[in-house]
Amino acid sequence: MAIKLRSRPRIACLLCVLLSLLANGLGFAAKSSSEMNTNHSGLETVSRREKEESSISVAFLGNSILYFNDCPRLVQRMLEHSGRYSSVQQDSCLRGGASLPSLWEEGNGMTSKFRTPAAQRNDGTFDTGAPMVSALFGEEMEWDFVVMNDYTQAPARDSNRRRTLEVLRKHYAPLFQKSNVVPVFLQTFAYKVPNMNGSEDLGGVDSFTDKVLEGYQIYQELLETLLGRECRVAPVGEAFRVLYHEHRVLWEKLYSWDDFHPSPHGTWLEACVIYCTVTGEAPPAYTDLDSWWNQARYLQPPSQEPMPRPTVGEANELRLLACRICQVMECNPTDPFTGGANMISDGELRPFKL
Repeated sequence: MAIKLRSRPRIACLLCVLLSLLANGLGFAAKSSSEMNTNHSGLETVSRREKEESSISVAFLGNSILYFNDCPRLVQRMLEHSGRYSSVQQDSCLRGGASLPSLWEEGNGMTSKFRTPAAQRNDGTFDTGAPMVSALFGEEMEWDFVVMNDYTQAPARDSNRRRTLEVLRKHYAPLFQKSNVVPVFLQTFAYKVPNMNGSEDLGGVDSFTDKVLEGYQIYQELLETLLGRECRVAPVGEAFRVLYHEHRVLWEKLYSWDDFHPSPHGTWLEACVIYCTVTGEAPPAYTDLDSWWNQARYLQPPSQEPMPRPTVGEANELRLLACRICQVMECNPTDPFTGGANMISDGELRPFKL
């Protein structure tokens, strides 16, 4: 099954250099390649100076696929470390086991799980997120993006999918219509072990992934129709699937001990794909990986043995995979903002194809 990707123009490295030389030589007022690029969505990115002075805000709606290893704060750290934004804001409404319909009805379930030292604010309160989805979208806050995921099996089943579509139409779309927020559906991944958690009818990795992707594309099309603007799918499940076929050993490290939730490796890949989908750019390069997890409000159930964290090499490989899946490449492989993390080792982009 092919991901629904619009055909976009892409600027090659050599072309960027030639255009820059031409502009400098002839005195044109054109921006150089380091100032203006075209991202994977075909949208021109603003100049670096403008980026440094800009802000970005991302809301998260979902369940344990997001709160294991605190993916919202990890994405926030990536955005802050990129050096592109003067202000980064993040907030969430998360609940374990929630679907989009149940999250709307029941709201936040993180009161106990996010009651940790990392979640405690200076005033003694805890950063647990908004109590309800509607509260997250109050008048005082307008989000640029909202990343959202359904219960892991729901998009793959017609009955569950119909219920989610109904709630998207009745509740989420009117809420999003009040602002210019861009919805981003997080395509969740297949389970590590087939047939677990009542998923016998969904099959193995390929079948499970195909069915979930199809469901999210239906969600995407509905919101695009209702809102009259672009909605996106963050292809996390596709990234997991590609690693399953190309690097089985690293794929096995993407899962927690329960073979269902993401491990730190899995959350790292998840965050990289979200970053690429939201910004249209490569995630920042960084080597002090342990510090990325210091602000996590929740990693995994405290009764479980701590999961290994990705090495620098593994993190870089997963970051490259996210860029490949999302068709992200910048012109300058020595860009200090990315450390060349967006380039394949031979200097060529290998587009992701199903």
